[in-house]
Amino acid sequence: MRSRPTRGLRRAAAVWLAGALLCSLLPGQGEAEERSTDRPAGVPDPSVATSLPEPIKSFGKLRPDLAERGITFQINYIGDTLGNLTGGFKRGATYNGRFELIVDVDLEKAFGFKDAALHANGFQIHGVGLDRHYIGNIFTPSNIEALRATRLFEAWFEQKLVDDKIAIRLGQQGADQEFFTTTSGGLYVNSTFGWPGLFSTNLPSTGPNYPLATPAARIKVDVDPRFAVLGAIFNGDPAGPGPGEPQQRDPAGLNFRLRDPPLLIGELQLKYGRTSEGEGLGGTLKLGAWEHLGRFPDQRFGVDGLSLANPNSSGVPVLHRGNNAIYGSIEQQIYRPAGEDAAHGVFVFARAAASPPDRNLSMWYVDGGVNFNGLIPSRPDDVFGIGGAYLRISNQARGLDFDNRLFSGLPTPIRDYEGLVEITYNAVVVPGVLIQPTAQYIWHPGGHIPNPLDPSGIRAIGNAAVVGTRIQIKF
Repeated sequence: MRSRPTRGLRRAAAVWLAGALLCSLLPGQGEAEERSTDRPAGVPDPSVATSLPEPIKSFGKLRPDLAERGITFQINYIGDTLGNLTGGFKRGATYNGRFELIVDVDLEKAFGFKDAALHANGFQIHGVGLDRHYIGNIFTPSNIEALRATRLFEAWFEQKLVDDKIAIRLGQQGADQEFFTTTSGGLYVNSTFGWPGLFSTNLPSTGPNYPLATPAARIKVDVDPRFAVLGAIFNGDPAGPGPGEPQQRDPAGLNFRLRDPPLLIGELQLKYGRTSEGEGLGGTLKLGAWEHLGRFPDQRFGVDGLSLANPNSSGVPVLHRGNNAIYGSIEQQIYRPAGEDAAHGVFVFARAAASPPDRNLSMWYVDGGVNFNGLIPSRPDDVFGIGGAYLRISNQARGLDFDNRLFSGLPTPIRDYEGLVEITYNAVVVPGVLIQPTAQYIWHPGGHIPNPLDPSGIRAIGNAAVVGTRIQIKF
């Protein structure tokens, strides 16, 4: 009788193959059956609603009526079927899904409050994650992976001033929504192309990012159409200190913590290369830094000056005041088909970040990739991408591993790095419905940590090959 992991792997491989075949067989828009593209007021763009008949398209008159009053909403769903064909601490497959409700209120339409808005979104997360149950890596294979929960994510008020050149935002926010982002990185299924592995390993409770937002104040100043300055102060620990899983310490996203040492982030954003008429090959350069004002334990030494691996050590690490990172990103269009708009063509992107090695698990990080947007004439909205990422474990953490070897006498693994390559294709079935096969290979999951299922503690988690398919529906 086949084991459950084997059956699950075969299902995951079958889902990936079916997704890849479906992408290859989807008709081009010119060949597809004609569909309605009318978009009533209140319907987001894109949305599967534009391919549906009334009254489903606009909930009867609900969406247009609410839109007249400045209220719009979206209902989105993402489902990931993923399996690791080899490696990890065991082989297996999972399904992880997320419903999302987004509500936006234009306060000028609703109450006459000029240039002001409200935003809120929440998730219903279900299924189980591949990383947590089978791989144990830093670069989570799915950027929707989280514990099962129904939770609030963001809820904020924004006021724009000086002809919309200044925007002040107050409320619960995720730093991953605006800071250190690239448009091209948003294609990929792996989480590190959004909130990078260096930030999630070095900040308390992985920092203010999905699924844990936190109270914050953000200001954005558009100095001119090409140059902007972004700054924010976040509560420094979205879940709060304590043992166990951060998501379980804030299971509904309602902690609204305000007393933790703050996290400060600042970013400069420069757009270049494209004319005001939209001609040319444009690019975006971002430079930023964050500073956390809390205390962070040393990765190797205790307050007594001994290695934490030393049996004579007190086991109490040295506490360092503050933590920080510097980062930068570049995104550049390198090819644009003649006569096409700026969204079509070939785009490259790269990001890098670094943090002090004494108080952090990871000390530097890079990622990047190349995306091919709409280069198939009959499928102008499809995107193909190849991306990679690399995270270096800090010298201090590596030193602790060498100390553990010395004092234990066992050839335990030495942490060094985690690496990733992802190949993916995002195909539009109809507007608002997407299917996305993904294939990922992960070197040294967890940075080359011991396999938790190996009683000897000397075998590292194996390199993992992950395949699967994502389905997205935007309504």
